[in-house]
Amino acid sequence: MAAKHRTDMGKACEYCGCKLVRNPKSHSSNKRRYCSHRCAYSARVKSTIEKIKSQVVIDPNTGCWNWRRRYKNGYGTIQIRGKPFLTHRLNYQLNFGPIGDEIELHHLCENKACCNPAHLEPLSHIQHSYTHLKTHCKRGHPFDEKNTHFTKIGRRCRECHKMEERKRREGIIA
Repeated sequence: MAAKHRTDMGKACEYCGCKLVRNPKSHSSNKRRYCSHRCAYSARVKSTIEKIKSQVVIDPNTGCWNWRRRYKNGYGTIQIRGKPFLTHRLNYQLNFGPIGDEIELHHLCENKACCNPAHLEPLSHIQHSYTHLKTHCKRGHPFDEKNTHFTKIGRRCRECHKMEERKRREGIIA
């Protein structure tokens, strides 16, 4: 059995720098930029991280990596190969690995524009909803068993409701 002869292409892999060799039977080898699929993938990840870092302003007080470009509902977005991604999710995946579809990332810094992976915590939907649950109404009354009234659309502060009803009655009577 004859050994396959590969010839040096005179080019180097753009990621790791090793020499590219070509199979004489292959016609598409001259277009190769990487020695392996692993190097091609690593180069894409590296260029994406560099792209993200170039669009971030680091806040020295909070350590937040604030996204400077496009936003969707307060979250930074980036286009990679024509597909939109949320920057905080993408940056987390690049640094820590894949995120399941059922996982939500909680911003520990409470800054939606931040894409610092150290400020993100993976939580289930139920855990994430509890972190944003308000403990007091807009006037500072506690949402506890005694002071909370549940309606079809949510919950309501009983103290605030009493104050609003009193004002409404005084307006009608006066």
